[in-house]
Amino acid sequence: MSGAAWQRGCAELLHELRELESRRRRDHSATVELVAELEIRGAAAECGYSSMKELLRDCLRITPREAQRRIDHAHTLVDAPLVSGGSVPAPLPR
Repeated sequence: MSGAAWQRGCAELLHELRELESRRRRDHSATVELVAELEIRGAAAECGYSSMKELLRDCLRITPREAQRRIDHAHTLVDAPLVSGGSVPAPLPR
């Protein structure tokens, strides 16, 4: 980013906006993967929390609603492992 937004042309602003959106999507994907892995590992109990929602709420300083939304995304997009070694496919795999 070079200079204030009002000093740059539309093409440059649109390029930066596309770059930011790509980064946001990559970050969201990584967040979903981490939330899913933490839940699979039982991180909430290991860290002394009563639920994954409480762990996320406290550690990330987000609302309970946002914490639940992130957990729901993880359940929807990441396969769930089975004790037998297989996995249950995610309802909306990426």
